[in-house]
Amino acid sequence: MKELNLQEIRQQLDVIDASLTELFETRMELCREVAEYKIQTGKPVYDREREQQKLKAVTALAHSDFTRKGTYELFSQIMTISRRLQYGLLASHGQEMDTGFSMIEDLKRENVRIVYQGVEGLWTRCGPPVFRPGCGYVPCKDHGGCHDRGGGGPGRLCGAPY
Repeated sequence: MKELNLQEIRQQLDVIDASLTELFETRMELCREVAEYKIQTGKPVYDREREQQKLKAVTALAHSDFTRKGTYELFSQIMTISRRLQYGLLASHGQEMDTGFSMIEDLKRENVRIVYQGVEGLWTRCGPPVFRPGCGYVPCKDHGGCHDRGGGGPGRLCGAPY
């Protein structure tokens, strides 16, 4: 069996990391060119079919279940970063992007309900703990009570009036 030398292994990893960084920068420059093309032709930034094809192709290059899953995650993130770059370029060219959301100036704060999706038994089921100025930490009622800590009234999550 080959004797392992941590410093040598780390040096090899450093070389690979430098190569990955250089390749990533090259890829982002190409994505910038793709964005310019899309701006000129009016094509949308997000192309679900293309991304699915790309994910399928790159995961097929991996040799184990572990690296296939990792490759999928890695390229999903790379494509997200690429879209962020492309959307930024669209905005810098004065083009609006349709996100399906509308900008609002203010949220109603009285007699509202806060609802979070999550798995039963986890914090996500009822939302994260909340800090309200002047009140302190207000945990979900299922995980420690929903009482204001000095603010003068109940503070509730999980769909109860806030």
